[in-house]
Amino acid sequence: MDRIGNVAGKPGRPRQRPDHVIADRGYDHDTHRRALWHRGVTPVIARRQTEHRSGLGRWPWVVERTFAWLPNFRRLRIRWERDPIIHTAFLTLACAAICWRYLTTF
Repeated sequence: MDRIGNVAGKPGRPRQRPDHVIADRGYDHDTHRRALWHRGVTPVIARRQTEHRSGLGRWPWVVERTFAWLPNFRRLRIRWERDPIIHTAFLTLACAAICWRYLTTF
């Protein structure tokens, strides 16, 4: 949390931290919640031993789905590039292609 840069949002002074953090049941512990509250961030963490219909699973699923799509790009499936800048460029290009495909389906 301390390494997060400026967060985009409303005009004015840029915020340094997000308003909320969404996490799954694996992070349901009081130490994690206290650390977020201490930093001024509202934790939205699913409680253990509750029903699974809390609605929190739909947002992390988007991230996991996108990570699953990245190996469809051959240059990212096996990392051939030794230079991290070139690998980051291919990763950025793949994310842009995923967003383009997703947005053109509507």
